[in-house]
Amino acid sequence: MSNSVSVEQAERSRLALRRLFFMLGVGIMAWVPRFPEIQDQLGISTSYFGFLLSFGSFGAIVAYSVMGNFVHRLGAKVSMYLFGAATHFFMVAVTFSQSPLVFQVLVTVFTASIVAYSVALNAHTITIQRDVGRPIIGQFHASWSIGAFLTFGFSGIIAPLIPIQVHILVLALVLAPIAIWKTSQIIDVESVPDSQGEVKRQSIPPIWRAPKLQWILSIAMTFGILTEVIGADWLTIYTHEHLGVPTGPDAIPITVFMLALIIGRLNTDRLAQVIGMDNVVRISGYVGFSGGFIAIAGSHFMREVGVWQALLVASFGYFLAGLGTASMTPAFFSAGSWITSSPAAVTLSRMSMMSHIFIWNGKILIAGVAGAFGMQVALLIPAFAMLLTVALARYVKPAARTTV
Repeated sequence: MSNSVSVEQAERSRLALRRLFFMLGVGIMAWVPRFPEIQDQLGISTSYFGFLLSFGSFGAIVAYSVMGNFVHRLGAKVSMYLFGAATHFFMVAVTFSQSPLVFQVLVTVFTASIVAYSVALNAHTITIQRDVGRPIIGQFHASWSIGAFLTFGFSGIIAPLIPIQVHILVLALVLAPIAIWKTSQIIDVESVPDSQGEVKRQSIPPIWRAPKLQWILSIAMTFGILTEVIGADWLTIYTHEHLGVPTGPDAIPITVFMLALIIGRLNTDRLAQVIGMDNVVRISGYVGFSGGFIAIAGSHFMREVGVWQALLVASFGYFLAGLGTASMTPAFFSAGSWITSSPAAVTLSRMSMMSHIFIWNGKILIAGVAGAFGMQVALLIPAFAMLLTVALARYVKPAARTTV
């Protein structure tokens, strides 16, 4: 941290940032369990609704392509104010959509706002990490996971009681002022003047001249988070339709998985300081593969014994899978933070954009495999992908202050 920033200011800034991550998880995940209500409101089929939601990925890719430069030029704190406000506004607006076309536009802009806000938050985090010289990003991602987990369950409970518009509007009215207050407590470390009183900004190379390590880390991170971003999407469907678990208990594996994510992320930084982040990735890769394989292959064969036995195996496996994938994003973002030839915000934004494109194609691949060979085969792909992170773990520990 800059010498012009006191320890007390730095600690207050860190705690405020953790709360912002928590509130972001609460806000953007609150409406996910209530997707069926939005679909009914629009009066469209499930497939068409899924098609409209996919435009969020387009908004994300566009935002990732420009937001790194934007945050670097404007500063993380100003960006948090601007895109935090946009995120809370569109979070409400999207629930009032009556037209599929309006919904499509709002989802695209809403997702772009979330991405922009997330880039600002994470860029500030890895900039601090560069200054303190030790892993700290896991604790922030854990805060997001806790917020997402709590709001996911709460939204499911109150869905029969409160209209979605009232739910999200009240939530936004509560979260937005707190977010403004917490943002005011953050010190924008990239905007701290140097000894000459000037704030220096790095030049930004075009993406085709991006450090090659950014590409390697993006690919490796994609392999490591496929279980979280793709496997978890299919998990409840697999548990219900393939294993035959009734509605209600079929959500147990995803609940266990989310708890494991929280546990893993709360301990990522501590483990990294003891054994090194590269070794955390290696161990996580093996644990994640083992868990995914047990959850899918084990439960597939166990269903011949009984539904509840299959559910138990799937839940245990996905607990291990959650522990395995928990450290992947913090680990690879941490590695990216040491690429000093690229500003923190730009590195993060580019890595996220590349990973998002790879994941988008991965979703198409897994959907195709599921249709051709069954969900049990498709869901083994994220499990085997975890082994590839083991092979690429050495890139998580680049030479100090590398410019590769």
